[in-house]
Order: sequence, then C-alpha cells, then structure tokens
Amino acid sequence: MKRRIKTFAVVICMAALLIPVWQTTEVKAAKQDKVTVFAKKKTKKAKKSKKKITYKGIVNITGKNFEKEVLKAKGRVIVDFSAKWCYYCQLLEPLYEEADEKLPQYKFAKVDVDEEEDLTIEQGVFSFPTILIYENGEVIKVGGYKKNMTTDDLVDWIKSK
Repeated sequence: MKRRIKTFAVVICMAALLIPVWQTTEVKAAKQDKVTVFAKKKTKKAKKSKKKITYKGIVNITGKNFEKEVLKAKGRVIVDFSAKWCYYCQLLEPLYEEADEKLPQYKFAKVDVDEEEDLTIEQGVFSFPTILIYENGEVIKVGGYKKNMTTDDLVDWIKSK
C-alpha cells in the first residue's frame, strides 16, 4: 500500500536563511512493524512559453489551399469572398487591408469568387462581399460591408464573439 503525504520542510542555508521547500513523502508499508519512508523533492516545471503567432499580409485562397490555410489553421481566420467588379468589394478592400495590419494575431485571407466559383458555392456564399470568420476550421461569424463602415468598425466586429 502506498500513500503520499505532502509536508512542508524548511531547509537551512549556509547563510542561516530559511527557505521553504515543498516535498512529497511517499510512505510504503511493507509489514506492520516496518515502515519505509522515501522523500522526493518536488521541482517546479518550467512553463512553456506560448509564442504569439503573427501573420503578415493577406493570403490568396484557392480550392487547392483552402483546407490547409483555413480549415486546418489554428485560431481565427478571416476570409473575404469578393469580386473585382463589385463596387462594395472595392470599398471594403482598403478597410480589410488596414484591419490586417491592426490585427496581426489573426490570419486574413481572400477568395476571388470569379476564379473560385466551386469553393464559393461550397461555403454557401451567394452575395458579395461576404466575410466568414473561421475558428479552428468552423465558421463562427458571417458578415459583409455596411454603409459608412470604418476600419475600427471592422476590427471591432472581428474581435467580438
């Protein structure tokens, strides 16, 4: 039978300072009259530092790289479905580029709906511009251009849950 007992030990240094050290004591009962005690120092594991991923620039999405760049990506991916001939798409473009600069922690991507018709239909996009926000491969938000929209409006919408 093994039992773990947490104890608080005090270790005296050469400079006569008291430094607390947590120890785990494992008690192993072999027989009724004999008890063997083993003490192990519990060391703190270094925490892995989470590196912040930053993205630079807007990724052009095609049917070939959609799964890798959007569906298998970790975190949020903001995808703009737009057409070159679309007036509102042209109004959204500079706002989208500024939002990309302001939010380097998110991946920004763009799909040309004229070149990627199958992908556009697969994702259920039928009006332009449409912005889909994916998180870990799932669509969590759908939006588009609104009259008199500013970059701050777009950034706030992207950041909101």
